Amino acid sequence: MVRGDGLPAQLMRGALGVGGLNLLALPLVLASSILLARGLGPEGFGRYTFVITLITTLSIPLAPALMQLTTRETAGMHLTGDNSRIRALLQWANHYVLLGSVMVITVVGGVALWNADWRDDDRWTLLLLGLMALPLLGLNAVRAGVLAGLRRVVQGQFPDLFVRPLVLLLAAVTMLVAGALTPLTAVVSFLAGAVMAFAVGAALLKRTIPESEEESVPKDSVQNRQWLRAWLPFTLLAAASTLNAQIGILLLGWLSTDDQVAAMQVAERGAMLVVMSLTVMNLVIGPHITQVYRSGDRKRLQALSRQSARMALVVALPIALPLIFLAGRL
Repeated sequence: MVRGDGLPAQLMRGALGVGGLNLLALPLVLASSILLARGLGPEGFGRYTFVITLITTLSIPLAPALMQLTTRETAGMHLTGDNSRIRALLQWANHYVLLGSVMVITVVGGVALWNADWRDDDRWTLLLLGLMALPLLGLNAVRAGVLAGLRRVVQGQFPDLFVRPLVLLLAAVTMLVAGALTPLTAVVSFLAGAVMAFAVGAALLKRTIPESEEESVPKDSVQNRQWLRAWLPFTLLAAASTLNAQIGILLLGWLSTDDQVAAMQVAERGAMLVVMSLTVMNLVIGPHITQVYRSGDRKRLQALSRQSARMALVVALPIALPLIFLAGRL
C-alpha cells in the first residue's frame, strides 16, 4: 500500500485504484467483444459496433462533457464545504441530461423511425432501440463526475467500468445459449448493462454525497448560466477526444462494409490498452487539478502535470512497443 499524504502518494493510490478496476474490467470487455463477434459474425458485429459507436458519439454533450464539468465543480465545492451547491449542481446536470436526451431522441429517432425496416439486423432499427440508452449514459456520467469530485474516483467509475460490461456479457451469454443472439438482442443487452450501471451509480452516490440542510436548495440563475457556459468548452474537449477514437468506425460504417467495421473494432480494442494509463491518470488528477488551481499554487500544478504525464508514459510504453513491433504475429 502507498502511504503518505504527499502528491505522489495520492496520485499513486488513485491510479492503483482506478487502474486495478480497469484491469478487472478489461477481461469482461474483451470477453464480451469476442463473444459478440463470434456469435453475430463479421457483418452482424459490424452493425452492432457501428450503432453503439454512434450512440456514444451522440452522448458526448450529455455524458463525458458533463462528467468533466461536474467533477471540476464538485471538487471546488467540496473543498469549501458547500454541500448544498453540490446537490444544486446535481439537479441542474440531471435536468439538462433529460432535456438533451429528449431533443436528440426526437431528432435522430425521427430519422431512424422514418428509415427503419424493422428487421433485427437493420441499422436504423438498432439505432432507434439504442437511443433509449442516452439518458442512462448521461445520468450515470453525472453521478460518476460528482463522485470523482468527492475523491471517490473508484466508486464513480465502478458502474461503467465493471457493472455495465459484466451485465452485457451475462446477457449476451444468455442470448447465445438460448439461440437468440442477434444484433437486436445484442443492443438489448447493452441497454440492460446501462440500466444496471445507472442503478448501482445512483445507490453509490446516495451513500456518498454529503448531507446538507433539509430545506430545498434555491435555484441560482447566475450560477446556472455559468455552468451552462462552462459546458460548451467541456463538450468540445470531449468531442475531440471521443471522435479521435471513434471517427474511424463512424466513417467506415457510412462509407464501407460491416465486416471492415468489425475489423476496425478489433484494432481499436488493442489501442485501448495503450491509452488506458492516460485515461486512468486523467480520472485521478481531475479533482486534484481543480483544488490546486483554485489555491493558486502554480508550482504544485506544474508538478502535478509533470508527474502524472510521466507515470502514464511509463505504463503505456511496455504495452505499446510489442503492439508496434510484433503487430503481425499478434
